[in-house]
Amino acid sequence: MYEEFEPRPNLLKIIIPVAVVLALAVAALGVLLYGAVQARDRYTIFPNVSIGGVDVGGMTQDQAADALSKAGLTTAPAAVKATVVFPDDSQLVVTGKDAGLSVDADKAIMAAYDYGRKGSFIENGISYYKSMRDQCDFPLLEQATVDENAVRSLVKTFVEQYNAGLADDAFTVEKDAVVIVKGAGGGLANTDDATALTLTALSDSASKNAPVTVNYEIPADSRGELDLQAIYDQIFVQMKNPEVASDGSITEGVTGVSFDLAAAKDLVRSAQVGETVRIPLVFTEPELTPKDMESLLFRDVLAECTTYIHGTWNRWNNINLASEAINGTVLNPGDVFSFNGVVGERTYDKGYTDATAYIGGRSVPDVGGGICQVASTLYACVLYADLEEVERENHMFEVEYHMLGIDATVAWPDVDYKFRNSSEYPIRVESVVDGDYITIRLIGTKTNDNYVKLDYEVISVTDFDTIRRPDASVPAGTTEVYSYGHTGYVVDTYKYIYNGDGELIDSYRIARNVYDKCDYVVLVPVDDAPSPSESTSPSPTTEPSPEPTTTTDPEPEPTTTTDPEPEPTTTEEIPDIPLDNL
Repeated sequence: MYEEFEPRPNLLKIIIPVAVVLALAVAALGVLLYGAVQARDRYTIFPNVSIGGVDVGGMTQDQAADALSKAGLTTAPAAVKATVVFPDDSQLVVTGKDAGLSVDADKAIMAAYDYGRKGSFIENGISYYKSMRDQCDFPLLEQATVDENAVRSLVKTFVEQYNAGLADDAFTVEKDAVVIVKGAGGGLANTDDATALTLTALSDSASKNAPVTVNYEIPADSRGELDLQAIYDQIFVQMKNPEVASDGSITEGVTGVSFDLAAAKDLVRSAQVGETVRIPLVFTEPELTPKDMESLLFRDVLAECTTYIHGTWNRWNNINLASEAINGTVLNPGDVFSFNGVVGERTYDKGYTDATAYIGGRSVPDVGGGICQVASTLYACVLYADLEEVERENHMFEVEYHMLGIDATVAWPDVDYKFRNSSEYPIRVESVVDGDYITIRLIGTKTNDNYVKLDYEVISVTDFDTIRRPDASVPAGTTEVYSYGHTGYVVDTYKYIYNGDGELIDSYRIARNVYDKCDYVVLVPVDDAPSPSESTSPSPTTEPSPEPTTTTDPEPEPTTTTDPEPEPTTTEEIPDIPLDNL
């Protein structure tokens, strides 16, 4: 008996499809592995990758940077621009450059390079082939930053002009009143809101690398309001009395114009929208007419001070020139007098000569030496006239022509003496040199019978030493003075103000003055050098010079008549450092 025969399946029909599938799988795997290897080993950006629309596929990072630079994308692109349209169709335009747009190109390049390289080995291969098919763009400006303060400043200026325009349309000025129609001015723009909108528009423009236009809407809660302070500032005129012009003539006064701001706010607040509000103007006439001013001008001597001019003819000449320069100067109320500004630079061309000045801790010749006596005499007048000090420094060493603490040093152009006419009327400076004396007067208008006394307190004294210093350049049998001795002081100066009845009404310390000490140094031949125990000797304490005379002090002191200090005889080169003109 035979078994039933079953035919075998056709093996080829099975093997061939399987082989094809396996072959395809192997091929696909090979291709995938190739892509993965490319992704791993390539040092260039994947194909079809762009940054801000610039194709950087197949480029190294450096090549991509060059491409972006050539495209103008490493600086604020010209295409970045925000236009903010206000309700009146006025436009605020802010470009990327205006906003200080900062582009981080390196960050975008790194992101483009890393594309397809952050996954697994196989995933990177897939990304490589995907990049060959699909375009991938990295927005360069998406991470761009702007200078918010610069944007706010631009917006603030525009908003202020916009709101001022609203105020102009909202009111009129008649002969005696400001007329306002409540609600006619519309709403006011808000700087914070407009700034936020502008920043958003700039960000949007940067991400698109294209201009963006937005509309600014007035906040609902500001509609119908008026900036009365802005209106006040626009119509306000400061009252001014007649003044003395530079040519000596008297100008007309100016009538002040204003209104009661608090009352105006109440009137507008209580009015209905559309109602006309009249705000009365307040006119303030000048307190004086030109004729009144003429009768009051320069009628009183506010202060007068005289000091003795010691020293050489050169020093006298310099003092006389500076005195002539300040003579006749007129200061209106509030004006500031600057000694350097009025006298100017001291030069040979102007006639100034070499005289003793304090330079580098010594008394040495310098052009314009001595003119500090003019500044110091003027300073004393200002103190006695009780005017406002603005800028003043005391000398390096004490001076002979004033009591301690009542001196002022000047040096072109950095060290100046300044004061302000803090009185109610113009002041004229009169300065004259007569023989060996300089007298300065401040002529103005007294409004009270007050007078001033000055005093000082010596806080400490440092005596100078006498030193004999050997020097090979000094011939045998002779000596040479290198520096003259000055005692050092620390001095507090005080002002006492009395009324006409002699009652003290105010007193205070004006300043602390520090005067350096300077040793008296004599250069001697080397063979005559003293032993160490003989090289120095202390000098006696020098008494301060007496106080100068002044017509405003009821108890004036006598003027100083101290003998002039001899000038140094050394011919050694003078160091180039800032000077004090004595």
